[in-house]
This record gives sequence, structure tokens and C-alpha cells, in this order.
Amino acid sequence: MKQYLLSIGIVFLVFMVIGCDSESGTKTPQPTGDPSPDPTADPTPEDTPIPEPTSEPTPTEVKSFSLVGSWTRPSGTGLFYGLYVDGDYVYVADQSNGMRIFDVSDPADPTEVGTFATVSLARDVYVEGNFAFVADGLGGLHIVNITNKSIPTAVGSYTTVDYAFEPIVVGSYIFLADDDNGLLSIDFSTPATPTLADSINVTSGRARSVAIVGNMAYVTTYTEGLLIANIEDPTNLLEVTTLDTTSESEAIAVAGDYAYQGDDNGLKIIDITQVPPVEVGAYLASSSIYGIAIRDDIAFCASALTGLKAIDISNKTNPVLIATYPTGHAAWDVQVVGDYIYLADGAASVPLVILTFQ
Repeated sequence: MKQYLLSIGIVFLVFMVIGCDSESGTKTPQPTGDPSPDPTADPTPEDTPIPEPTSEPTPTEVKSFSLVGSWTRPSGTGLFYGLYVDGDYVYVADQSNGMRIFDVSDPADPTEVGTFATVSLARDVYVEGNFAFVADGLGGLHIVNITNKSIPTAVGSYTTVDYAFEPIVVGSYIFLADDDNGLLSIDFSTPATPTLADSINVTSGRARSVAIVGNMAYVTTYTEGLLIANIEDPTNLLEVTTLDTTSESEAIAVAGDYAYQGDDNGLKIIDITQVPPVEVGAYLASSSIYGIAIRDDIAFCASALTGLKAIDISNKTNPVLIATYPTGHAAWDVQVVGDYIYLADGAASVPLVILTFQ
């Protein structure tokens, strides 16, 4: 009986100790390690996992333009539209003044050495060998011998149906953006008498600018976007595909797998490896882009109202403006050759500008 009462007393003492532990807030030690989360619980700052560090891409270094040289119009008026750099010379389409030739062997001091009068409004120029090919608006296309830079001479011409905008030469053919008449292929194997080999009509698109890479021509049209054509046989141009970019397009450049189109909304980046091509990115601007030159991961854009822009295109889906060179006028064309950037600055009193970018 005594042993039975003793056992009851021990059990009673154990329950008393447990009750005291609970009331005093003493917790029984828990196993180490993270408990399993409750999938129904709302996340709290303590519950939210800390993300692992990620490697962010290094942003493109911010650069700037520096003026090297320029040419000041001595008198009169004009409008520098297109330009072409060939060796120590720059050839410029100067609207009603025809073509001007500048010696830029000293980039700090461009010097005019020759001129060639055209019958209409010179819009652009391309140089191949001893010939300059001048797109002269309603005056058609002129082939000019430039062996003697101080006295360029007429060799031949081709009368276009519409407004000649931009020529590019491949072999013995000239590919010409001819506004409502589309893309023309002109045989100039006999320079004195160039003849039409074939054409592609762009309906109401109005061909403004053309770029050629390999056997493909990329034509930007004023109201219909981008036209891609196979020009392997210049006597039989074949339309490959089109892309309606829903904007008024003025300029085109191609580098690698992408076309860069300038329009009234800024710069569009288009993947041309797909059929039809796909717009993958854009830089929106408040004014039209009239000319484009690509160097590495930078698009240099001649812009209406705002001069020259440098846009970082390393991320095709998110192009970023990194520098500007305000001119106070509508810049119409730009080329990058070697260390220098050549800018045609429209109706400015200083219409030819040479810059560096670093």
C-alpha cells in the first residue's frame, strides 16, 4: 500500500513540473534545420527567400562627340541630303546645287575641290571607281566621271518615271530607289547609255532608301515599311517578303541579322533571319530619322530637328540613346569611315560636319 501511494506521488510531481514549464514560457528545444514551409501561408518579408546574386551586363560606356572639322557655305542656299565618303574625298548631293566634292585628307579643314550641276534636286550619291552616280529627284540618275575631281564630267543619264532617291552599285548594275516606281535595276555596262534591266513595284509604298547585302536588297518604303528582294539575277528581281512597320520610313541600314529602319517615330530594329521579318526593338524619338550608319554596337542616326544621335544597340530589344550632337537643323545623312563620322546637315550654314566619337 505504501509503495502504491509512493508511485502516485511521483506521477503527481511530474505533472506539476510540466505545468510549471508551460506557464513560465520555457520552450522545449526543437530540432535544428529549417521547418517545412506552409504552402498556404502568405509570404512575409521573413518568409521571402533572398534571391541569389546575378551577373548584370556591363552597361555600354557613355561616350561623346567631338568636332574635328566643318565646311561653311560661303553664300547662297542649298540642302545637303546624301553623302558618300571615298578615300580622301566626300561627295555630297546638294539639292539644287547638284553634287559637291570635298577633299578631306585633312579632316580638320575640308576643302571644296569640284562641283557638278544637275537638272533637278540632287538627293543622294554613290561612288564606284571613277564614277559618281547621282540620284537627282525628278531629274533621274546621272553617271559622272570623277577622275578629275576639279572638273567632273557627265557620262550618261537615265530618265526615271518617278523621283530618284538613292542609288547603290553592284557590279555593272545600279539599284535605285525610285519612289512610287519602286526598286529599279539599271544596267550601266555601257555608262553612256544605261538601260533598265528590271524593277519591283512597291504599290503605294514609295521606295526611299535601299541597302544591299549579298544577294538581298532591303528597301524602306515611305508608307509600307520594309521590302526584301532577291537581286541575284538583276534582270529578274524577286520579292521575298515584306513587313508593314506602320510608319513613314526614310532610311535603312543592315548589319548582321538585323535591319535598322529610320522613320518618323525613331529607330526600328528588325530581325531579318525570319520570314516575314520581325520587329524586335525600337528607340522612340520625337523627330524623323533620315540616315543611319552602324559601327559595332552603335547606330549613328541623322535626325530631323535634333542633329546626330548615338544609340546603343547591343541589346536589340532595348536600344538606348547614349549621346547627341545638336546642330539646330535637320541632319539628312551620316557615314562612319575609319575614325571619323561625316554628317550632312541639311540647310545649315555649316552643312558638312566631321566628328569623332569616344
